[in-house]
Amino acid sequence: MLGPLPPSLLFLLLAFQAVAAGASGEELGPVRLNGIWGESVTFSLVVPRGSRVDSIVWIAKSTIAIVEPGKEAPPLVIDQRYRERLRVPDGGYSLQIMDLSQEDTGTYTAQITTEGTTEPIFQRFALHVYKRLTESDINIVPGQDSVRTVNGTCNVTLNCSLLGGGEEVTYTWTQTAESSVVSSGASILISHRLRSGVSPVTCMARNPVSSSSKSISPQEVCEGFSSTGFPAGSSSPVTYCQVKGILLLVVLGALLTAIGMVHVLTRDKERLD
Repeated sequence: MLGPLPPSLLFLLLAFQAVAAGASGEELGPVRLNGIWGESVTFSLVVPRGSRVDSIVWIAKSTIAIVEPGKEAPPLVIDQRYRERLRVPDGGYSLQIMDLSQEDTGTYTAQITTEGTTEPIFQRFALHVYKRLTESDINIVPGQDSVRTVNGTCNVTLNCSLLGGGEEVTYTWTQTAESSVVSSGASILISHRLRSGVSPVTCMARNPVSSSSKSISPQEVCEGFSSTGFPAGSSSPVTYCQVKGILLLVVLGALLTAIGMVHVLTRDKERLD
């Protein structure tokens, strides 16, 4: 079984692909790159050895810049969304985009024109921009109507998500006592015996550039719920029959009050007569 290619051999292989692409005008790639919000990414080109590059036109949804290698002048920025965010490191063949945002996600094509050839070389890059995750990005909440208590046991479904959403995010749950993954996915069902200790659970969120975690105590979620499934300190729910009886008493009370008032008014009138 063959091991990894030596760096020198890998470079020669890429250079050979670039020569082949230059001969046919076909695109090379795309090469996937992962970028981070607010940081920078560099598109590194592979140019056939011995070739002199006249110009490189960088294209995304539209032409964004034109670079003439070897010149000290900055790249000619065409798309103003990239103004003051592009640079060519050391005046070479690479292009660097700074202060990345989600809007920079997409496919970038370098159209390389070399001296003495009529067909340009195309190299493509697929850029994906992600946020570097922090604990404050993670939100853990009980599922709607998910907290249930039966015979002194609280069952609760916890949902883990990212505030503002995110692409290619995976979630895993661990529990301190077990120190191992207890569930994979955004949700977990926890059964907690009321008035007994239980270790916190931790949700870890990962995307292709970072990971972060946040913990929560099932005991805190279940706190305030009694074994009957209603908030501690409260009575059992009022039934329909009880509500009906109360309303009937109110109506009867109002009716008796009205009769009493009519009787008093009639008696007073008779006295005056």
